[in-house]
Amino acid sequence: MIPSPPPPEPAPAAEAARQALVAYVRETCRADEAEVHDVEVHALGVDLSRWNAAPNVALPSDTIATGYRFLWSGDACKSRPELTLSVLDHEVLSSRMSVRPHVTVWVNAPVAAVDLKPQQDVQVTWRKVPIEKLARQPVATSGVARVSVHAGEPLTRLVVTSAPDLRNGAPVDIVFRRGALTVHADGTALADAAIGENVPVLNSATKTALQGTLIDSQTVEIR
Repeated sequence: MIPSPPPPEPAPAAEAARQALVAYVRETCRADEAEVHDVEVHALGVDLSRWNAAPNVALPSDTIATGYRFLWSGDACKSRPELTLSVLDHEVLSSRMSVRPHVTVWVNAPVAAVDLKPQQDVQVTWRKVPIEKLARQPVATSGVARVSVHAGEPLTRLVVTSAPDLRNGAPVDIVFRRGALTVHADGTALADAAIGENVPVLNSATKTALQGTLIDSQTVEIR
């Protein structure tokens, strides 16, 4: 059986530009707590063959083997970014061009461990996902689902909100204030609420529904 020939080596300029693009993406693509895991360059989107031959001059120690340096600029954090590629010959600009490479930026991000219903506490696991799936939103590692979320879906502030300070059905201390007089009563929250928000409560003794202000996670003040 005749062995298959090895894949062709990438042209020096193309490989140098690819390495420069990977480094640029790693440096510039940050998604809150999500860390860049890997960068796949599927296509550079430009023919760099004219820069394959190195100039017959001494090369700076940090210059790639072709004798040229490739600098990328622009927003690289999506699948088909519109970037600018500058080619420097010994730090002198040789060419500048608009390029649309095909890139996948993989990040380690929190995703739903199970299917979630609205207002359900999130259960988080971490997985490698394409950065565009984060929709440029901060990631969320805790809180409750705003909407239905499927297992494996990235958790961002688009689909997750902070957990309420008070849950519907939780016991509360109802505080009545009338001037210098303060009276306490046991009650039950009738809705979720955050501290400082108005919330309906049920007085356990009188079975009366009241409206008050949540002043801490267990206390509702009626004035």
